[in-house]
Order: sequence, then C-alpha cells, then structure tokens
Amino acid sequence: MKKGSTWVVILGIICALYGISSRYRIENADKTVELVVDAEALRSYAKKNDYQIETLLSDLVVIEIKALAVPETNLAEAASNKEITVIPGTYLLLSNLKDLPAIDPRKLYIIDQPSGPVSQRIGLLGQSKSLADNLLWEFSEVYPVSTTRRKEANKELTISIWDEALHPDYDLWQVANDTNLRIVSRIQNPFFNNQTNLSYVFSQWQDKPSLIIFAGKEVLGYPDNLPEAALLINDKTWGLIEFANQYGEKELARLTNYNVVRVHSITPLEIIKIEPHKAQERYLRAVRERGARVLYLRPFPKLSWQENLTCFKILIDSLQEEGFRPGEAIPKPFFKSSLVLFWPVMLGIVICGIELMLLLGFNKSFSLYTGIVFLLLITGLYLKGYTIMARQIASFGAAVVFPTLAIGKVAQNVHKGKNKLLIQLGTVLGYTFLGILFLTASLLDLRFVIKVEQFLGVKLMHVLPPLLSLWICFRFLGFNWSKKKLRRFFWPLTWSHILIIVIILGAGFIYIGRTGHDWGLPVPKAEENLRIFLERVFLIRPRLKEAFIGHPVLCLALLVAAFTPQAWYLPYLLAIGSIGITSVLNTFSHAHTPIMVSLVRTGWGLLIGAAIGVLAFYLLKLTARKITRG
Repeated sequence: MKKGSTWVVILGIICALYGISSRYRIENADKTVELVVDAEALRSYAKKNDYQIETLLSDLVVIEIKALAVPETNLAEAASNKEITVIPGTYLLLSNLKDLPAIDPRKLYIIDQPSGPVSQRIGLLGQSKSLADNLLWEFSEVYPVSTTRRKEANKELTISIWDEALHPDYDLWQVANDTNLRIVSRIQNPFFNNQTNLSYVFSQWQDKPSLIIFAGKEVLGYPDNLPEAALLINDKTWGLIEFANQYGEKELARLTNYNVVRVHSITPLEIIKIEPHKAQERYLRAVRERGARVLYLRPFPKLSWQENLTCFKILIDSLQEEGFRPGEAIPKPFFKSSLVLFWPVMLGIVICGIELMLLLGFNKSFSLYTGIVFLLLITGLYLKGYTIMARQIASFGAAVVFPTLAIGKVAQNVHKGKNKLLIQLGTVLGYTFLGILFLTASLLDLRFVIKVEQFLGVKLMHVLPPLLSLWICFRFLGFNWSKKKLRRFFWPLTWSHILIIVIILGAGFIYIGRTGHDWGLPVPKAEENLRIFLERVFLIRPRLKEAFIGHPVLCLALLVAAFTPQAWYLPYLLAIGSIGITSVLNTFSHAHTPIMVSLVRTGWGLLIGAAIGVLAFYLLKLTARKITRG
C-alpha cells in the first residue's frame, strides 16, 4: 500500500473511531429496562389458581414491576360476555321480528348503535341496514387474505370476524388504574381500516397508554393507512417485538421518527414448556446482547405464585447486577454518521478492496477503475438519499475484503520469505481490526441499531472469503497437486472418494445453512449444552465457529507458516482459518448488539481459539516426530 493510500486509511480509522465513540456513549446511557406483565395471562393464572388478580398485581408492584399490558376484547369474547349479541341469519329469518330488511342466511348479524364499537371499529367489514333507531350490521364469518397483504396467506387463507377487536378490556384497565400501574396497550389493527376507525381506536384508549405494543400480525394502519396511524401515535413510544416481524413495522417506525423500543417476549405456547431458569437466561440475553429494553412477562403456569415471584425477582436482581435498572423504557435518540465521517471510511474500504484485487491477480488499471466505480456508486446512492443501501453495500464490502485481505497478505508474506510469527500475527490482527472499525462505522445509523434495517448478504459474506483466500493461497504458495497426483488420487473412483465428497458437501451445507438461521437447521443437543456452559462461564459466550474452528485453524496455519512454510496443506489451513475472521466481522455486522458485547465475545473467541491452535500445532509436531522416528 502506497504512502498516500496509507494516510487515507488512517483518516478513515480516525473518522470510524469518532463515530463509533458516539454510538458507544448512546448505548452506555441506555440502561433502563421496563418489565411488563401480560394482563390476560395473569388473569387466566389467577382464575385457575383461585387468586384475586388485584393481590397478584400488588405483589408485582412490591418487586418493582409496575406496568400492565392491557389487551383488547375481540368479538368472540364480547359475545361470550353478553356485551353484544351475534345472530345467525337463519335465526333472524325464523324470528317474529317485524320490519326486517333482506336477510342472508349465510351471514352473521349484530344490532348496534351508530356510535357503538361494532359500527365504528369493524363496520368496514360489513354492511349496515336500518332497524328502528339502530343499525343491523351484516358480516361474513370469514374474509379472504391476499398474499400481497400477508406472505403466509397461501396457508392461512382467511381471517375470522370473531377475532376482530372491539374495545380495550375495561375490567383489566380498571384493575391497572386501581393498583397505580402503567398501562401498556395491546392495540389490534382493524383488518379493514381508514382514518375514521383508526381515530376511533385511539379515542377508546383515552390517551392512557404510555407504551403501545401492537397485538396480532400487523401494526396499526397496515397496509394502506400507516401515515394516519403515525399521526395518531404522535410522540408515544411503541414496541418492536423481537422475531415477530409484524407487517408494516419498518414503515411505521420511519413515520414515527423511530420512537420505538425493542421488546422481548416468550409466547403463551413457549411459556408452558420452557424451564424458568432458561427463560431468565433468555430474557437477560435479549437485554444484554440484542438491545431489548422491554421484557414482556407471563407467569409460569406450572409454578406457584410465590415461585413465580421468586423467578421475577431473580430476573430483576440479575439485571441490576449487570448494570441495568428497572424503569420506563426510553427510545434511543436518533443518530447517524454524517457523509463527512462516512466517506473516508468508504474510501478506506475501496482502497483495501483495490489491494485485494491485486492479490487476486487483476491488473492495476482494472483494479483502480473498479474501485473508482464502486466509490462513485456508493457516494451517488448516499447523495440521492439511498443512505441505507449505501451503508449496506459499504459494510458488505468490508465484510468480504478484510478477512480475505488478512489471509492474502499472510500468503504473500510467506511467498516473500517474511514468515516470522509476530509479523504474520500482526498482519492478521491489523486487518481484522481494520475490518471491525470500517464495518461498524458503515452501520452507524439508529435504524441498524434497533434492527429496523440490517446488514445484507450474510450467507455470501461467509462463502466468498474462504474461496477467495484459497485462490490467493494457490497463487502465492502453489497448488501442490500435479496432474499425475490428481489422477492417482481420484482414479479409480472408490467409495472412499464418494464419502469424502459427501462429507465436504455436508460440511459446506451446514456451514452455509447455519449462517443467518433461516434454513431451519436444528441445533444439536451437544452444541446447545456447550453454548449454555460457555455462557455460564464467560457470561458473553464466544461464537463456536470462531473459538473451535476458525481461530484454532488460523493459529495453527500461522505457526505452520512460521516453522514449516513448505507444508503442502498450508493453503487449505489458511482458507479455513479465514472462517474465524469472517465470523468476527459477522459479529460486528449485528449492529443491534452493543459494541462492548461484540468486543468481549470476539476477545474470548480469540483467546480460546489461540490456545486450541497452539495445542494442535504441538500435537502435530509430536505426531510428525513419532512418524519420522518410526
């Protein structure tokens, strides 16, 4: 790298450090965690175990749980409570009521006043007919859902009128007021909505909720009236539920100026099966590692109330031990690095990308022009307002460039005879550190931190560095397989060859499939137990790919390069070792994870991996000596 380029990279490092320090200060100040209890689950628990819900709530207040999530009452519940009467069309036809309008025996009918909840909230789903001083509403029992509205509509073809919400659960609302608990509203989106019925929904809550957590699969106003919903929400905080992926949440977050907090919840089905200590670990992990600031609690059905209180108290004590405090969740202030800070970082990534292209064998002119094109493309996108896309491209570039460059420089050093261990180790750590800085700085935007937006290309970033590293290693260290050797090894084809191919393909499939967690590959019980063990020992556990695969192999490769650089297997060790550096960059691509957590996780991975790698090297030397003597 030339002197001018080096100074530009140094400028990028300074800008990256400045921007990252701002994010660190915001994360460090965000230590308040709100614990919210599901009112419906608590009422059900109280009824089943012969408790008064007021007594349970008083006990919760004592242990600093002061927020109650109040649900809305749906049509089925309102009918069951005899608040309204739902009449099948056949009954009306057989009744003696006079002056009935035309009745369809396949429909359901509800009598309501023009200002009532049926008329105001779900009237868009039906048709109204005059009946004396009231309205007779005609509804179908189910309504079709299109795949343009919900992607799972090819499996769940319809929604039921019985599931539509009518009003807040006023009984639970009153209980919350009587016990001085903060009300968290679980507002459900009307399936058909417009500005009128959305305004009615908010008027039902009388401006009471301090926090909104939307119920169901959609946020309020989805799909066509999100701007109207945003105006109604105004400056109220609302919750993004982890892993729920509610339809419309990203757009509504944008429209409400990202006035959101991340929520972690254990579903009613999960709470029945999960062991209390695992639930506590899960809640703590969500707060510590993924920025959740609202914990949505349900009582454990199989435990006594005293045992439930003990579990909740242990959770609160554990949060406080880790430096968090119970209280009202506060959204993070909006921040993003300016173009003045982002551009030097981007330029640094491009310069290192050009260096990588030279290692791959491209000529200088082509490498330079390609770098300029990418720089202009990302800058143009940013200036045109596509700032998220520009950041995603820059961060993906950093995630691919720096792991490959680290390994490529090691191979180049070995080729030049610069194979001293400290030089090689410094090269790897230096480029890894550069990658961490530039990738993290590329994602300096609140939208990544609250995971409204996220890093793209996870699988590809895990595939490219090992393949590109292997190619560079072959260029500088040789292929070490002549045509004669290849023919002798692969011919005649035997079952052993097929087994080797199957193992390699299987390992590749698992490696790619387990990144991103979207292929549904199960986690083996042994691995799950190892994760739990490491978490108990280190609190913030290292990633297994780093600690037990990538870093040990990379450490072994560096030792082999230092002491036996002519080893035929060195290129393969270096390529596999790139997995560890790639995994480190992937750790920092999770912008919703606090920076200090990612640093600690990376540090433990490096220490464990280095120890295993050194041990493997000495075992390899010992084995080689015994074979030589034998």
